Amino acid sequence: SVYASNFLDFSDTDTQGDKITGAVGGFGSNLVVFTERAIWTVTGTGGRVGDILDWNRNRSNAQVGAVSKPSILRVPEGARYTDPTGQTQETSRNSLAYMTPYGDIRLFGSEAFGQADDTIISVPVKDTFSGFNLAARAAVHAVHDSANHQFIWFVPTGTNTVPDKQVVWNYLWGVWYV
Repeated sequence: SVYASNFLDFSDTDTQGDKITGAVGGFGSNLVVFTERAIWTVTGTGGRVGDILDWNRNRSNAQVGAVSKPSILRVPEGARYTDPTGQTQETSRNSLAYMTPYGDIRLFGSEAFGQADDTIISVPVKDTFSGFNLAARAAVHAVHDSANHQFIWFVPTGTNTVPDKQVVWNYLWGVWYV
């Protein structure tokens, strides 16, 4: 809940000192808030009951958050990807794809098909991310090439402080390109 101070605390015992890296509104009926170590959802009407605003924040079961706001993209329902076991899957609803501090790309919003809420989808290109420069994580960004059904992430590796590698996920076919 939010009190009259108009403050939402996005931390718990596991995420003390974590910082907000991005937020996406209009995800279902939620505001999704990413920190580096967690993903939170905010629901409510914003109405006031006495000194309490009707906002509720809940930590998702995602194991990690996102490196930067520009690394988070909306994924359409029906997007194909390869799960960590090598099986081709298809999203049954809109999701969010994001790059993590672990140097992988995950889907948030996949709970509907019985998996953890941070499914790793970048296994086919994991070697490309092996040299991810975490210190330059704010430089990670992604774009949606809707005409070609692709998401492209630009990532700094080694000692580079600007992106020097890119990976492309074609979500129509469920394949990756480096």
